[in-house]
Amino acid sequence: MKILHVTPHMGGGVGNVISKLVTHDTRNSHRVLLLEEPIRREHILSIIDNICTFMNYDLEILIEEIKYSDIVLVHWWHHPKTSEFLFNLPNIPMRLVIWSHISNLTVPALNEGLLQEATKIIYTSEASLNSEAYRKVKDKLKIGVSVVSGCPGLEAFSDCKKEQQEIFTIGYLGVLDFSKMSGNFAEFCNSVPDEDVKFLIVGDGPDKEKLIKNLDSLSLLEKVIMTGYQEDPKLMIAKMDILGYPLMGKHTATTENAVLEAMAMEVIPVLKNQLTEKYIVENGRTGYLVSNEKEYGEVISFLKANPEIRIQIGKNAREYVLEKYTLERFKKTFYDACNTAMTQKKDVKNFQISLGELPYNWFVSGMGADAHLFLESIIEIKKGNYIEVKRLLEQASPLVLGSNKGSVNQYYNEFKSDKILQQWYKLIHGDERYDV
Repeated sequence: MKILHVTPHMGGGVGNVISKLVTHDTRNSHRVLLLEEPIRREHILSIIDNICTFMNYDLEILIEEIKYSDIVLVHWWHHPKTSEFLFNLPNIPMRLVIWSHISNLTVPALNEGLLQEATKIIYTSEASLNSEAYRKVKDKLKIGVSVVSGCPGLEAFSDCKKEQQEIFTIGYLGVLDFSKMSGNFAEFCNSVPDEDVKFLIVGDGPDKEKLIKNLDSLSLLEKVIMTGYQEDPKLMIAKMDILGYPLMGKHTATTENAVLEAMAMEVIPVLKNQLTEKYIVENGRTGYLVSNEKEYGEVISFLKANPEIRIQIGKNAREYVLEKYTLERFKKTFYDACNTAMTQKKDVKNFQISLGELPYNWFVSGMGADAHLFLESIIEIKKGNYIEVKRLLEQASPLVLGSNKGSVNQYYNEFKSDKILQQWYKLIHGDERYDV
């Protein structure tokens, strides 16, 4: 099989997934088409010979690569470059598989048209099978969907063990961004009643200073160690007794490798009882699911006071993830999905109807349950009713009002000549009105 991966970049989880597939496959051919110049290159260096190009949009190269490929595999999370790529697909036959790296339970989400036009859909979590758009069209899909975990194996963690800590340590590992972590993260920390604990926060991000301010307002900073970004997560997880990982209620995460890596090292995760978290741990057996800050504090205090229970649940967690998340299983489920796609003939794909005509339409096409807010706001823009536009935008997911992750800001920065994106951007950033 000749597989052409199409991705905006090779950062984070998607970079790890693609690099693992390319470097551990001796039977199939992989090419990687990057849609933007990469910032971080750690995953690129291992597969540099497989990279097609760093492109803005080179139609001749694209046609050549598509004709050569058995499968065009689009890695999707509603990035503006991906929307542009799908809109401008050349009119030549192909098998186009969309691999969604976000849950689709919140916003952004694949719409019904994209689900039906693609040759096949791959999700990274069973949770996505409960997404609204999929439930509406699942009986119309020719070959159904597949679930391929976003975790390409935990073998690197199989020999890792925790270090004994003098002070009970509650860790967090990930981006410091309130479009993912809970905006009440400091309050979750403050809910732990025990005085003799410390919080190890590993990571960096746009909301680092805001988080520090929140922690300081609750007089928690003396209990906190902030390490910044760390190349090797194993060294940091080894210093944790518990992984405290409360995410915001509208996040798009799926597999959550940080959680699985902690579990592989017998570090128990304490998560919010929501979305994909419910598919990662079994409450009380491989981790804990809590509904609010009070329960979070109670569970952590309980685990601190009962080391024998903590040890047993840690062993359960390790056994579970090392059995489920192996490189071989990851590869098998992926190639099973590709082989299913190969049963379909190549045909010409047209995503323009599902995306819409202009960049602002492309943005709205991925807004799922929030799409009506943006569509209604366009009507109000034409009326000049900017107060109502702002009211509608304020109801949208905080994620799409943020700096990236398929947000207004990200689409505007990519397509600055789009008048509607201009208007949304200006209003979100505080301008009362902006002529369009």
